[in-house]
Amino acid sequence: MDRKEVIDLLSKKLNGDLKISYDHLAVLTNYSKRQLIRLSKSLNDEIDFIVNFKKLYPNITIAQFRDIYLEDIIFNPSRKEDVSKYNLKPRSTSFFQRLYKEYKWTSPVKHRSHKRDSPLHLLREKSPRAGMLVQIDGTPFDWFGSSQRFTLHMAVDDATNDILAGWFTKNECMYGYCKMMELLIKKKGIPLAIYSDKHTIFKSPEGNITSFGVMMDKLGIEMIFANTSQAKGLIERYNGTAQRRLPNDIIRFKIKDYDQLNIWFNDFYIKYLNEKFAHLPIEPVYEFVELTENYDLNLVFTVSNTRKIVEGNMFSYNGYYYVPYDKNGEVVKIRTSTEVTILYFVLENKVRMKYIGIIYDCTLIGTKHKNKQVLINDHKDLNNLIQEMDKKTKGSH
Repeated sequence: MDRKEVIDLLSKKLNGDLKISYDHLAVLTNYSKRQLIRLSKSLNDEIDFIVNFKKLYPNITIAQFRDIYLEDIIFNPSRKEDVSKYNLKPRSTSFFQRLYKEYKWTSPVKHRSHKRDSPLHLLREKSPRAGMLVQIDGTPFDWFGSSQRFTLHMAVDDATNDILAGWFTKNECMYGYCKMMELLIKKKGIPLAIYSDKHTIFKSPEGNITSFGVMMDKLGIEMIFANTSQAKGLIERYNGTAQRRLPNDIIRFKIKDYDQLNIWFNDFYIKYLNEKFAHLPIEPVYEFVELTENYDLNLVFTVSNTRKIVEGNMFSYNGYYYVPYDKNGEVVKIRTSTEVTILYFVLENKVRMKYIGIIYDCTLIGTKHKNKQVLINDHKDLNNLIQEMDKKTKGSH
């Protein structure tokens, strides 16, 4: 009997699944009783170490826990002393499956059994070339376990399963998708097409082109829409992978906040996941188009609208008042009711004004308030309202 088979029997004995004496086991295995006891002790030390290590990751799949254990302990040169001291070995998936069962550890993934009479879902053919089709989506999740959900805007190449870029914001929004696309384009180039759901960021309910659609049109990117979540299965599966793996890797790599996460995710984590899950395309032709030198993506990721100047050289945009100023910091004086072009530079999150061919920076000076209608029941209500108005007026002087 080989060593692996002996260890399997010892594991079952230690787990209580096999009622057998060391003497009987010695006869079965051709190992001496002393050897078996020594192996049992080393196995106990190893299991104790793994049980303690598992406490760092209370909610983790068997596959990811094994990955982390092998990478951070077994094959980590800085843990060589622990490997020797606790008799640690590279272990198979089945070894960890037994531990999960024995210690009643739960996995966030439950593998469903496939019944013979269940309907088969035919998989579509993948895109043959990288950059031909990029799937994009936003997935909200509590990534830090802080009871606060942030949305990961992510792009995956349909031909290779490569994660191309990702960006976290508090809500699913145009800014999140624009930042993701900026990173994707700078790293890989411009894809032929993107494939998304019919979120209003991508597709207007009236059928009109959205601001994001205008940006993609500037880049020559075709937009394709999925009717159901099942129709964009690849990005949906990757959303699930991210939700299962990323929270544990945030703990593992000691990521502190979303600012750090956005940098780390794109500089390190994407490559780490792609080495595990990505594959070569069917055809080696590369469809991404590289940016020409000095190409300014800020001008691409810009929303353009028209507004009229109101009294005080101001204009309103998205519920706020802005004042334009020139290079010398002086307010740009424009006649009231003059129509101007307002440019929202999404990547910079800045509002600027274009007038007679010149683009001016702008300063936010306040919120655009709508007049309230107040219902007065008696003189007391009116007195209280006047006092409140008086306080606000004095506070503004």
